[in-house]
Amino acid sequence: MSELNLEWRAVDKSFTKDDAEVEVLRNVNLGVKEGEFVSLLGPSGCGKSTLLNLAAGLLSPEGGSVYYRGNPITAINTQVAYLTQKDTLLPWRTVWDNTELPLQIQRVPKAERAARIREQIDRVGLTGFEKHYPRELSGGMRKRAALIRTLIYDPTTLLMDEPFGALDAQLKAVMQQELLRIWSGSGKTVVFVTHDLREAIALSDRVIVISGRPGTVKLEMDVPIPRPRNVVELGLESGEPQRLAHELWEALRADVEVVERKALR
Repeated sequence: MSELNLEWRAVDKSFTKDDAEVEVLRNVNLGVKEGEFVSLLGPSGCGKSTLLNLAAGLLSPEGGSVYYRGNPITAINTQVAYLTQKDTLLPWRTVWDNTELPLQIQRVPKAERAARIREQIDRVGLTGFEKHYPRELSGGMRKRAALIRTLIYDPTTLLMDEPFGALDAQLKAVMQQELLRIWSGSGKTVVFVTHDLREAIALSDRVIVISGRPGTVKLEMDVPIPRPRNVVELGLESGEPQRLAHELWEALRADVEVVERKALR
């Protein structure tokens, strides 16, 4: 059995809202193996993003502990990279300069910085756009720029919080395939938050369903679909993908319906 990259052990987490305590996570026990691609599915507000924030060291649990490679996370976890739905590119920096920033912070020598940036820009098809500012890029180009800035310092672990959620279907498929290409053979661990059943099945080795608030692990499901995968050709209409989608939806449906009813009140 592979060693664990990340582990949430008996984790509880609450927040205060309008002078009332809101229990977000309750007794979450979850492990992610080295090199594994795991997606988290669940209704809105169930604590998926909170799990990532705990792994990044941005939050601390009230109960239990979170571990990175066997060590408790007690401060900012500098070994992980975090990519959110909003790309957070700095508008006053070009693609090249945005990509260079993490390496400057790490004090990587200039020549090495240039070589690593060139490799990443060429890899994601942004050659010729190095001097463009974020406002001059399409949505897909911005996502690619944000992705290479996340990957440039070669993190061991990627935390991805609905990074493609705002993209149209065609562009989302392009970025999903690009992510799989970059991840394949890299040995990196990915924890990926999504609301999209198809996305979770197409990308993941394993899918975790988080229950409605307070969130806890409701289902852990392996995805035994051979790799490499073509995300465009992988449909949910028949065979193994259909079976997996049905099982995931059955685990999700009741909690999703509760959230929808509350939203209509």
